Amino acid sequence: MGSMIINLVSLGSHDDVCTGTVVYSNKDKYEGEWLNGKRHGVGALWMHDTDRYRIRYTGEWQKDRFDVRPMLFTHHHWSDSLGRGIYYDDNGSAYEGLWVKGLKQGHGQQMYVPEGGDGCSYDVYDGEWDEDNRSGMGTMRYANGDIYVGEWANDMKSGRGKFYYAKGAVYEGTWQEDIAKCGSYTQGTYEQQQETGALPALQLENPDKVLTDSQTDLPPVVYY
Repeated sequence: MGSMIINLVSLGSHDDVCTGTVVYSNKDKYEGEWLNGKRHGVGALWMHDTDRYRIRYTGEWQKDRFDVRPMLFTHHHWSDSLGRGIYYDDNGSAYEGLWVKGLKQGHGQQMYVPEGGDGCSYDVYDGEWDEDNRSGMGTMRYANGDIYVGEWANDMKSGRGKFYYAKGAVYEGTWQEDIAKCGSYTQGTYEQQQETGALPALQLENPDKVLTDSQTDLPPVVYY
């Protein structure tokens, strides 16, 4: 892909570390940090759309991929950690969280545009990922008010979980590949179950009277 370099500036004492903007032949552009001619560090990728630009990804890069971010540059060696960034789909969905080698990995939040949605409400998943799939513990809040809290595997509800229906019912049980297999239904909402987690504090109605009675009503001490 051809490109046009705009305002590429060297950083620090290392001439191969730069910051600047590159506009590609299809008019997409990247703004941010570079290392040895590759997008590396912190930067943003913009997609050209007719007469405007749409953000595609903003965050941390390594060797031309939104990936593990270089944290330190000492003795000509980069020490790495999980990268963090935001990726925007063409349909308006977005992911914010950790990445490894261009894949969602670790904790992150994905906002989905529901099928037939009004463009104002979204399904939102907040939880763990493994190689671009929801995997581990996570919470899905649906645009219609339903909420699932529990385990995931291979991008599907799998394992133990609770499904809170917006109309006031709760299913608790096991799931396999997005299908409820064994469990029970009760009445309630997500908010009600969060409020019942703590026991109320105990308090005596008349603590002074209890203390007085304990001192006067005790039987006499008898010594043998």
